[in-house]
Amino acid sequence: MTAKEAIEQMRFDIDMILFDPSTGEVLTEEDVRLRNEDNYRMLQASKVAIDALELTDPKNPNLEGDGYDNKGNLIYDTWICPNCEKHYEMEYEEHDHCPNCGQAINWKEFKNEKSRDV
Repeated sequence: MTAKEAIEQMRFDIDMILFDPSTGEVLTEEDVRLRNEDNYRMLQASKVAIDALELTDPKNPNLEGDGYDNKGNLIYDTWICPNCEKHYEMEYEEHDHCPNCGQAINWKEFKNEKSRDV
């Protein structure tokens, strides 16, 4: 099972926990907590697991630049985590994972690109 498949399964499980088959209504998390503590704990654990698994899926950083090279290309000097939006310096802080939130960062398309045509 892949991480994406696990996330899909847990989202389905959450939907099942929130559904009351006897009434056909969708319950709130508070309703679940009041009716069945075990289901509520499973719901919370699934949400934490989804959040953690989603961090393992590499996402492209957002880039910012504040200057241009002599060819008119914008020079990117800052990358921003796509998850927590923390700012880092391109030359000094190119991490595989955001140090703040743990989001995996996909550098493949940016590794050799410090500037782009404007």
